[in-house]
Amino acid sequence: DIPIVGNWSGTGKTTIGVYRPTDTTFYLSNTNTTANVDHTIKFGNPGDIPIKGDWNGTGTDKVGIYRPDTSDFYGAAQDSNTVIFTKRFGNPGDTPLTGNWG
Repeated sequence: DIPIVGNWSGTGKTTIGVYRPTDTTFYLSNTNTTANVDHTIKFGNPGDIPIKGDWNGTGTDKVGIYRPDTSDFYGAAQDSNTVIFTKRFGNPGDTPLTGNWG
């Protein structure tokens, strides 16, 4: 599993999660005090790298993936595997980095 953190519930609090490459699924928790899985999102393909961000400016982080062999970023909708954006950026093999840059 690959650890990932984000504000999954929109409360402004960062909580934990993991991305499991073997089944290309995100398992996310809205709390850091229990081990509950509040969101399960199947997204991506084998070899993808998990990312997160507030893709649509709602104040809630969503999951996404970076595909290193094509330099494509894919952002998912809240609690869904529906792609809300795709962006090719960088060179194959680059390490992805997301943030609130502006």
